[in-house]
Amino acid sequence: MGRVARVDVADQIYHVINRAVGRLQIFTADQDYKLFEDLLLEAQDLTDMRILAHTLMPNHWHLQLYPRQNGDLEAHGKARPCHGSTKQDKGILEGRKLELRITN
Repeated sequence: MGRVARVDVADQIYHVINRAVGRLQIFTADQDYKLFEDLLLEAQDLTDMRILAHTLMPNHWHLQLYPRQNGDLEAHGKARPCHGSTKQDKGILEGRKLELRITN
């Protein structure tokens, strides 16, 4: 049996959450949080998504998204800005892609 399609309607507020598998820690240093916020802003610019709020915790994060058009959640979820690593970037997000998974 296939999965039920997610609702993706404009001008509704959505709660998005992403938890690490096995409660592993995602963010270990201040620069990890900063990098995630930078990637989130890049994804916002790519899709014009309204981000009302975000909360980052060591093993998960929450977003409140407010899409402008039908289908914007899917587009935002597929936005994958990349961050190249530098010698200063030694956090767990180094060189990784931000993938936003929308939950029902």
